Amino acid sequence: HQSSSSSSSSSSTEEVAQAQVQEEEIPSIQVNELVKKVRVSKTVEVFSLVKQMQAEGQDVTSLCVGEPDFPPPDAVLDAMRDAIGRGDTKYTA
Repeated sequence: HQSSSSSSSSSSTEEVAQAQVQEEEIPSIQVNELVKKVRVSKTVEVFSLVKQMQAEGQDVTSLCVGEPDFPPPDAVLDAMRDAIGRGDTKYTA
């Protein structure tokens, strides 16, 4: 009988604590207007889609996030050097 009364006492203590937490006001958060305009990047969208497809059992090779475990071919390195030499260093035109 003691265990059931202590169990019931602990249960009512938890209920009181939960009620107190629910009564507390949660402060509102003001978000800057610029932050509201931030959108998910396409890379993240594609990566999420790949993960979803893999979870569904589809055989998908993701090329959107990560680093290769091998060096680029010499032709790629040469093309990069040439582009840097010309000042072509922007992601967008």
